[in-house]
Amino acid sequence: GFLCQIPIFAEMTEREVLTIIDALREESFSDGTVVFEEGAEGDKFYIIKQGGGICTKKSLSSSKSTKVAHLTRGSYFGEVAL
Repeated sequence: GFLCQIPIFAEMTEREVLTIIDALREESFSDGTVVFEEGAEGDKFYIIKQGGGICTKKSLSSSKSTKVAHLTRGSYFGEVAL
């Protein structure tokens, strides 16, 4: 299935993947929604199933943000929360 195509899950047994599937909850976000901010305490692990997103980093010297990554289907973030 979808999770087995994601590298972090590819080496797991079917039982381990099924356990994770039972714990997942689907969330949807509108364009432009900030899902997570650098420095915030993370308590969720996100996997992009559809659509995409961008990761930005705020400059220390100004309020401008720089794009550092583009996330697409199968991308994940927040693994520290695990």
